[in-house]
Amino acid sequence: MQALVTGATGYVGSRLCRHLAARGWTVHAVVRPGADLDRAGGLPDAERHVVDTPDRDLGRLVETLRPDAVLNLAAATPGTGAATIDRLIAANVGLPAHLAEAVGKHPGTVLVHAASWWEWDAEGRFAPANLYAATKAAGRVVFETAARTGRFAMASLVLHDVYGPGDWRGKIVDLLLRAALTGEELALSPGEQEIDLVHVDDVAAAFEMAARRLIEDGRPQDPVTYSVASGVPVTVRQLAAVVEAVANQPVRADWGARPYVANAPMKPGSAAPPLPGWTPAVGLADGLRGLVKELER
Repeated sequence: MQALVTGATGYVGSRLCRHLAARGWTVHAVVRPGADLDRAGGLPDAERHVVDTPDRDLGRLVETLRPDAVLNLAAATPGTGAATIDRLIAANVGLPAHLAEAVGKHPGTVLVHAASWWEWDAEGRFAPANLYAATKAAGRVVFETAARTGRFAMASLVLHDVYGPGDWRGKIVDLLLRAALTGEELALSPGEQEIDLVHVDDVAAAFEMAARRLIEDGRPQDPVTYSVASGVPVTVRQLAAVVEAVANQPVRADWGARPYVANAPMKPGSAAPPLPGWTPAVGLADGLRGLVKELER
């Protein structure tokens, strides 16, 4: 099996490349010029392809490689200002449009796309929370339209809060763990928002499972959307309590010192059914224990 992974230098994308290579895939990683390869571990298990102009390079790359699966994890993250608007549109809408066109010319290639739970509200209704979520939703619709009209198979996996070892993104799990181990005080929101945490290894396994299922099915079908979630959300305060129990150290948190992120959803909704056959293998407490051991080394 050959896989083409976009967003390969991101945290989840780099871990996915490693997972696929360990499972016998030949992995091709799409890399932007100037991307931080060291942070992504150098991608030693993947052949790297620098893509400078997606409108030209992606089509040529798919034409040359004819991968069995394209796994799209490329995305721009939220921010402010005009430059952020352009960046969000280019990465979250423009790149999917060019990638969809390339895959549509080779209907034997399947596509798995990373969607965001911020595209839906707590009741599971389509209601993007902000411009980031709106552009993510637009990119997903672009892929789905191309799949229906180009007759290639695709699935969107709705990702929740991904955590795991070697995470450089400064997410809440790592902030709480480091605070517990160092005694540093954290200025946090009131902490009543709910998040659904999934270990990065389980997310990588979900992408591979979805890709293999589409390949083995062997025929075009309507696009499908599945949720990759534990189904057991916790509030940030509850997460802090689990961190304290695992680290055997208190978390010094100034709850309410910061406001909630504007327009951020307060709890995940049921955006899609679970990916059939997939369940998380790493429980939250076990996953946190692994991170404590990593941080203590």
